[in-house]
Amino acid sequence: MFIFLKTPLPIFISDLKLKIYQMSMKRKLFNIDKKPPFSLIGVEKRAALAIQNHFRLSNYQMLVLSWIKGLWTGILLSLVVHYFISH
Repeated sequence: MFIFLKTPLPIFISDLKLKIYQMSMKRKLFNIDKKPPFSLIGVEKRAALAIQNHFRLSNYQMLVLSWIKGLWTGILLSLVVHYFISH
């Protein structure tokens, strides 16, 4: 499928969707005005959005990534506690 705009070359719809997605992600990254600029939550949100934009992850993929990180942290913590208790 092609979309003919005022450009000399046709643009694929997927390219158009990608450009719209990239524009919305950039807008999300810089549209955090509700918190003070140096609050910890604001920094954490910006870091998460920067990771999401860099690796082109969806919200669901970010959820799975954070779940796996939490699971891995729990496993490591339980191994450390087990080591100190058993020795």
